[in-house]
Amino acid sequence: MLKVLFVDDDENILKSFKRVLHSYCKKYEFTFVLTGGEALSVARTNPPDILFTDSKMPGMSGFELIAKMKEWFPKVVTVIVSGEMGSGVKEGEAAGYYLAKPCKVEEIVSILEEQEL
Repeated sequence: MLKVLFVDDDENILKSFKRVLHSYCKKYEFTFVLTGGEALSVARTNPPDILFTDSKMPGMSGFELIAKMKEWFPKVVTVIVSGEMGSGVKEGEAAGYYLAKPCKVEEIVSILEEQEL
């Protein structure tokens, strides 16, 4: 079972992800957290296979989180989910995937299914 970690400082967005992905809970292990610090704490004991993160968050940005996760878990698949898909988002090509907010559940599931192969 793939372990999937979602990080976004907007609680409503996390609730939305939980709601739309609920029917996939038997296939994937989902964790939802509000900060990069929480994500690192969770990852220490339950390393994710896939990380979905917002790009701009207070404290630790999604890019900083991805850098740390890649340092700890080089094989983690990373996805930036951002409302700002302009030039600054693909900063250093940090993430493997980029999704624009609001994203469709089919886009998320497509990335998850690619990792099963």
